[in-house]
Amino acid sequence: MIVATFYRPILLALALAASIGAQTTPTLSVTPNPAPAGKAFQLLLQGVAADCNTAFSRESVTVSGSRIDLRYSRITTGIVLDASTAGPAACPMAASGPGGGVLPTSVPVFAMPALKAGSYEVWATYMPECLYSQPSCKIVVMPESAGILLVTGTSDHKSWYLKQRSVPAQKAFSMQLLRDDIGNCQTSFAQDSASVVSGSIYATFVMESHPERICALDLRPFGPTFSMPALKAGQYPVYPEQVLPCQITEPRCLLPVLAPVATDTLIVTQASAILLSEMRARAPKVELRGGNAVFALPAGGAGTWSAVLTTLDGRVLAEARFTGAAGDRVSVPMERAPAQAVSLLRLTSPDGEQRLIPICR
Repeated sequence: MIVATFYRPILLALALAASIGAQTTPTLSVTPNPAPAGKAFQLLLQGVAADCNTAFSRESVTVSGSRIDLRYSRITTGIVLDASTAGPAACPMAASGPGGGVLPTSVPVFAMPALKAGSYEVWATYMPECLYSQPSCKIVVMPESAGILLVTGTSDHKSWYLKQRSVPAQKAFSMQLLRDDIGNCQTSFAQDSASVVSGSIYATFVMESHPERICALDLRPFGPTFSMPALKAGQYPVYPEQVLPCQITEPRCLLPVLAPVATDTLIVTQASAILLSEMRARAPKVELRGGNAVFALPAGGAGTWSAVLTTLDGRVLAEARFTGAAGDRVSVPMERAPAQAVSLLRLTSPDGEQRLIPICR
């Protein structure tokens, strides 16, 4: 049972209006990465616990903007070593190869549609088979991060654009410009500097080409990174200025000066201060049972609810969606929540009302 002694009234700056993008280092990953743009392909989910007696089914893909959701189920099979073997056996050794070797474990494989070039957040959700049976089981499933999938190739981005378009106010940050036709193998950047003038950001840089480099992997999109000071809330047009070395270092050269053009806009969001003790008083009472948070749904109508588990600084740890109505008791896994620390569970009702539930493991 979570009690008040677990918390101290501390003042937190929470960027409630901003989208939460940062994540912890995922244990899952996907291959191929990068993937080709404009072509359908097969995506493999690596890092799922499995052995040679494991098979996967019900692989499905949903692409929403820059997010990819993968769903899969897992079944246990038996491997027959020879005709006299009647049941499941331990993983056999591969027949080919010097000295043999363990057969590779199976992985979920997803049929991906053609995607535009860019970066995609990948989330994977394990769907137990009992969810599809009758009567079905009542389990809250939470997706795990599988990292970022880079899709390279021709796209609509032929000019510079921001990797991250929203940042919190009054906090220094890094700003990266990207272009889809530039990779990190044969291109580097120097003399990176950015200045804020009259509510606009002017980003100056020198782009260096290295055609002699031979790389096994050329990651795209790519571009320069700038160290930015803390900014006030507002919208800041970004003006990329690519210059030659002689324009900013000695000996100087005289070249025609072109007026810069804004290619993207940075949104700096204002954080609102909330007292943790007040947040806990408004939230549903939560019990911790075997690594799960158990609580009754507050008022909010019947339908689909969403829960997003984050750290206090806004890093997303896990997400879940489930159906229910006010008063229904639900169980949300807390395995990804840090131990001996306060996490926040952001609960959104079907009518859009949000509540923040502080949880301490």
